[in-house]
Amino acid sequence: MDLSGYVPDEDEEDEDENTLTFDWVTAQNGNTTQTESQLNASLSHGQISQTNGENYVYTSSTVLNPGDSTVNDTFYFKATDSDGLSAVGQIEYQLTEP
Repeated sequence: MDLSGYVPDEDEEDEDENTLTFDWVTAQNGNTTQTESQLNASLSHGQISQTNGENYVYTSSTVLNPGDSTVNDTFYFKATDSDGLSAVGQIEYQLTEP
C-alpha cells in the first residue's frame, strides 16, 4: 500500500505531495500516534512492513479453512501537510475463507 495514494489533494497546484508526513495512529480521531512496532503488536491477523518511502506491505499470519469466519485487521494513519492540515485514513484488510 502506498500511503500517499490514500490522501486526496484538493488543491494540487498549491500542495506538493512530497510535503506530506505520515504517522500511524491508534484510532479514527488521530489523536494518539504509534510506532510501526506498536501497530504490529495491535494487529490480530498480520503485520505491516515498510518496503520503501511511504510504501508498506501487509502480510497475513492467519490461515483460514473452509467454514471459518471472516476476520479483519483495521488500522489508521494520519497525513499532515506542510501547512499543518491533517486527515486520518482507515485501512482494513478482510480475510475470507478459501
